[in-house]
Amino acid sequence: MMFLGTIVSAVGAYLFQVIGGRALGAEAFAPVSVMWTVLFLGFTVFLLPVEQMVIRRLVLAQGRPRPLAGATGSIVAVIGGATAIAVGFAVFAKESMLAGEAGFVPVAGVMFICYGVFALGRGYLAGSHRYFEYGLVVALDAIGKVLGAAVVALAGWGPVALSWALILSPIVVFAVRPFRSAPPRSECRCCSCWRSSSWS
Repeated sequence: MMFLGTIVSAVGAYLFQVIGGRALGAEAFAPVSVMWTVLFLGFTVFLLPVEQMVIRRLVLAQGRPRPLAGATGSIVAVIGGATAIAVGFAVFAKESMLAGEAGFVPVAGVMFICYGVFALGRGYLAGSHRYFEYGLVVALDAIGKVLGAAVVALAGWGPVALSWALILSPIVVFAVRPFRSAPPRSECRCCSCWRSSSWS
């Protein structure tokens, strides 16, 4: 499912660009591409390490409560820092790279908050060994982008609206309840494999 989710994500990214580019035209779509680039760089540099930290802490916690104890401040600081950088970029690059659209500033303000929650959710899913749901939310995120782009194209809205479709799709992570408590896991005495204590 994780492999399938990756495939759907790649196809969804391509369709988002095709639909958005044809609906807006190359010039009007350019600011959306800029925001997508900022998102890609910010997710890779700031949010992916947060996701990996969450995975590591959940695995080491082995089902104990509060696996992120002591790390909350760091997580908030990273997401807040990424948000501040994105907003600063949108303000200073508004005229030169964002077609003078002030509407991209609030997009930048919400972008890393939504994707920060998405990264935390994916970290909880992988750290709790819920790999099916992990792949599912990756696929649903891509599908949400494509559907959002289709709505913007059909309604004749502009590039700012298309950017909102780009950044709001990660909220689909809540569909699988990633932060719910997982059953404690114990080590199998016979083969060192991991299994739920309810199977013992």
